[in-house]
Amino acid sequence: MWWRNEWLLVLALFGVPLSICQGNDVDRELLNRFRRASADMRKAVNRLSFDARCERTEEVLAPSDEAVAEVQKHNVPIGKPELKLSMRIAVNRTMRLKEEISKGGEQQFFVKNDAYAFYLHRSQPVKKYAIEFLEQLDTGGSYDARIEELEANNVNAIVLAGYCFLYIPLADLVESPAFQVKHVGIVQVDGEELVRIEFDHLTDDPQRKRNRYSDAWMHCDPARGWILRECGTTLFHGGVIERKIAFGEVNGGIPIPKTITALYTAPKISKAAKRIVISVNVLQQDIPDAEFYLPHYGFPKPRFQRPWFAMWFWYAVVGIAFCGIAIGLKKYYRRT
Repeated sequence: MWWRNEWLLVLALFGVPLSICQGNDVDRELLNRFRRASADMRKAVNRLSFDARCERTEEVLAPSDEAVAEVQKHNVPIGKPELKLSMRIAVNRTMRLKEEISKGGEQQFFVKNDAYAFYLHRSQPVKKYAIEFLEQLDTGGSYDARIEELEANNVNAIVLAGYCFLYIPLADLVESPAFQVKHVGIVQVDGEELVRIEFDHLTDDPQRKRNRYSDAWMHCDPARGWILRECGTTLFHGGVIERKIAFGEVNGGIPIPKTITALYTAPKISKAAKRIVISVNVLQQDIPDAEFYLPHYGFPKPRFQRPWFAMWFWYAVVGIAFCGIAIGLKKYYRRT
């Protein structure tokens, strides 16, 4: 139909990727508002500064007799929440920090600042820290997978859950060429008017399998800056997850998640299900920059060796400059 092609051309001229405009059940106005809001989210999130104590509990559910028999074989309690993880997560603009303390008292820090990332641990609070990992950022190369894990699993999926679809910031999701929208429209949820977006994100990147989503959906709240309230998807391995986010404190005008409740099922593997609850309790706001750098933990500021290309480039520039000066002086003395 000629009018549809004309509209796609207009959207392309205004910078809307055609990949996100496929589907006959898409409210274009709502989709464009969501796209603009997601870009604003990125700017707002990069101004945040707070830390929070996060605890993750898991509870096995057995909705059928088959599921009960299956769970009992593994001697796992049914319907009893168990604490699986406790950690502190800090965000300061684009800097990230995760602190874990095990039951035995071992303390671990994984930190990413604007120049480098590092991992520290110590067996007891009275012991000195030991550096297990240190990597310079902004070198133009690939980074250790643990850096991305810190960002995605701990920050995006928990304390920034209202602004990310699982591990991916919403702004990155809508800009991805793999983002294929199937439906956008208004939906009533618990008496509130939200926007439902159904989509697929079938990325072929083997290093990003966890970002491959099919039959995905999310409910966003346009009255609160389009924050993510609920979402669900089928993961690359066939598991299905649904999440609901309740918000608490506000930092810089941005609501911070208070509780994240998720239901996970793996129909191809198990008849049982798992309920996951993550509580987020904000401890303080305006975290000092010093906590994200090694000197705060008793280490000197790291000095990274320059890449060999950069060193030889400047050596060549200096050599050429001296040659030019020498040639100029030689010509000068010949004339005089």
